[in-house]
Amino acid sequence: MHHLRVLYGFVYPSADQQMKLPLPNKTGINQRMYFHLEMFDGHNLKNYHMSTNEILVKRNLKETSDGITQTYDNFVLDTVNDHCLRMAVMHGDYRWHYHAHTDELFIVLEGELTIEIKGQDTVILKPGDFIKIPARTIHKTSTTVRTVNLTIEKDAQDTIFLD
Repeated sequence: MHHLRVLYGFVYPSADQQMKLPLPNKTGINQRMYFHLEMFDGHNLKNYHMSTNEILVKRNLKETSDGITQTYDNFVLDTVNDHCLRMAVMHGDYRWHYHAHTDELFIVLEGELTIEIKGQDTVILKPGDFIKIPARTIHKTSTTVRTVNLTIEKDAQDTIFLD
């Protein structure tokens, strides 16, 4: 005979996480629900942990980017396996850098993103355009208008700055 016990609770993110990754509920409080399942089959106790942010959470890119008022913000929207989806909202220049172990895929949603690449032609991306920057490629991004872009890259702190 199997016995199943379900324990659940809520985790309230910090104010910073609430601003960047809203997970609204009916009460208007940003929170994540988690489940802890215990199943006893007569011999072994098996534990399972599940979070609602690992199930299905619909979010909107336009609503997220519209909520950013700084001239530069870059943050992880979500992770998939060992990669992450980042959103950057910027107006101005970013530093020369490269990523030692990960390619970086840029996708522009709004504005115009200029990517200077050492030893290559400068690339200008407009909404709907994308480009992959291979690992170890030295590059710099800049904008003259508010620009929103997504990047897909390995979920690692892998940025090496050159200045």
